[in-house]
Amino acid sequence: MAFELKQGLKQAQQLVLSPQIQQAIKILTLGRQDLEELVAEELRQNPCLEEGDANSENSNPTDFEPQNTNQANENQESQKEEIPDLDDILSRFREMPGEESLQRETSESEFDSPSYDRVNVSDSDLYDSLEEQLRLMHLTEYELNCAIMLLQFFDDNGFLTADLGDLAQEQNIPKDDLEYALKSIQKCEPAGVGARSLQESLLLQLKQKEDAPSLAERILKDCWKEFEKQDLAKIIRTLGRPSDAVKEALVYIRENLDPRPARQYGGTQQQVISPDVFVFRREDEWVVSLNEDGLPRLKISAKYEHLIESILSQKKKSGESAPASPDSDKSLKEFVNDNIKNARAFVKALADRNKTILRVTEVILDKQKNFFEHGPEHLKPLTLKSVAEELGLHESTISRTTNNKYMDTPQGLFELKHFFNSGMSTDAGGELANEVVKAWVAECIKVESEQKPFSDQDIAEWIQENKSVKVARRTVAKYRESLGILPSSKRARKF
Repeated sequence: MAFELKQGLKQAQQLVLSPQIQQAIKILTLGRQDLEELVAEELRQNPCLEEGDANSENSNPTDFEPQNTNQANENQESQKEEIPDLDDILSRFREMPGEESLQRETSESEFDSPSYDRVNVSDSDLYDSLEEQLRLMHLTEYELNCAIMLLQFFDDNGFLTADLGDLAQEQNIPKDDLEYALKSIQKCEPAGVGARSLQESLLLQLKQKEDAPSLAERILKDCWKEFEKQDLAKIIRTLGRPSDAVKEALVYIRENLDPRPARQYGGTQQQVISPDVFVFRREDEWVVSLNEDGLPRLKISAKYEHLIESILSQKKKSGESAPASPDSDKSLKEFVNDNIKNARAFVKALADRNKTILRVTEVILDKQKNFFEHGPEHLKPLTLKSVAEELGLHESTISRTTNNKYMDTPQGLFELKHFFNSGMSTDAGGELANEVVKAWVAECIKVESEQKPFSDQDIAEWIQENKSVKVARRTVAKYRESLGILPSSKRARKF
């Protein structure tokens, strides 16, 4: 069978998103902090976009509608005296505000009206602290580079998350050199950092304790599995030492060693979450309000909107001919028109974003009113599909709207996605939200005995007795694991 190439025409339909729609989707997906950065960047790049007067009644985030003819004529007449020479206008367009001026404007505005949604960055993170300590050691440049390379594979708790053998092959470095570099890191503060397991971290911390009981190291080395299970009787039998001495060593380990040695750094950055929308009660009615703090009110610059027409009319009256250089009236007009078009699309996308968030929040308020009035136990099952059908939007649009958006309520600060969860059927024929059952599991574990914690079956019986809802043991286990809570055998404290 012979193959041959042929040319042909094929007609097919294809969905293509315009740049304006792509921008609107991107803006809808952004969280609060990313949106503020995008708005600041757009203000810096687009000269036809400016901040409106926050005190003006007519200025709002949706000031993108064109002015009527009378207003345009009035603005044009008032701006005739302000229009400079054509070369000055072109140079002004090309001279965008620099980073220095942008930072100065931002800092001044923040000083005038401080906002609670700032990012609180720690003075130094774990990586910087360890690197500074390593540079004070007597290490060669090669040894220092190996150690700094290892720091890239540390988690926020200070543990090394990569295998040295794999790193040695990937980086083409002898494993012995990486071992030496890791030992150098393990000499740094905080004690226990650079460990590859919890056992190694506790042992590293124990070496720096001068008052540690002699049995503490033996417990961590020889009875680690029993220590994890808190099996006091088996530890006593294995070590063959008095129970009082073993208990004293266990208490010392629990009170003086930290399973997360780098917790004091809390990661490289701590961010205070700012809500996108507020829900509050006013005169026995629930009100939804957007959080506009920190977001400038944008509008199209009326001066540049009528700039082309003014310049051309002046040149026509004076009888001047258009310059033949590239900086002609035509290029200026195209430049201004493109920027005005982009500015209108950007401001409209912001307005659509605010409108969509408000609509989704209002539906959430209507569906979850018992939650806002009585608390988390009254949360109802709610799906993205049901909200999308009610608003006449696509389910993906609702998902983008609720992603990284936060709501401030009388019950606390919640992500919009918190109100969307599946449910489980009850014996009474009703439906219960999964988040409610999770809250019950956590509530039960809080009141349990440390010496004899509740098993999953005990928690299921407790929920049935106290909440009058029958829950299967496997369901309790699933929710307990999703909450990051250990099973009863590892929660027990038998000393």
